[in-house]
Amino acid sequence: MMICKDCGSDKIENRDQQLCASCNKIWRKTRQVAPQEPAPPIKKRSDIMTKMMAIYRPKAAKFLVGKRCAVFPDQKATQVHHMYTRSIDDFADEWAVNNNIPYLLDERFWLPTSDDGHKKITEDSKWAWENGFSFKRVGDKMFQKESTATQ
Repeated sequence: MMICKDCGSDKIENRDQQLCASCNKIWRKTRQVAPQEPAPPIKKRSDIMTKMMAIYRPKAAKFLVGKRCAVFPDQKATQVHHMYTRSIDDFADEWAVNNNIPYLLDERFWLPTSDDGHKKITEDSKWAWENGFSFKRVGDKMFQKESTATQ
């Protein structure tokens, strides 16, 4: 007497596979499903952003030449802080729209910083805004409380 190798039932339907009717049905269905190929990895940057960064990097390197950190003037500037945003879809004003210069490439909103200066600006956004190193944005959570309190 044969028993099902999966569930132990003594009602064997498929003698070759040694499976009962229920287990045989499951076995057949698994053979019908085609194995799926793994999904391609998600790109780290869109094609548009890759093109924009190819323009931005040399422009930023040129911008930093000979500059000191705005936050810690005793340190050499090694990074660009974007005082408003790094958006590639938004423009500061009509001039920027006419010249196709999104915020990412708009040097009017760049600030030369060192690593320490950039950390200080990003870790203490309110301080950075109060000292003119960043611009107040509606989306910043810390400022939303202020705006709702004044209404």
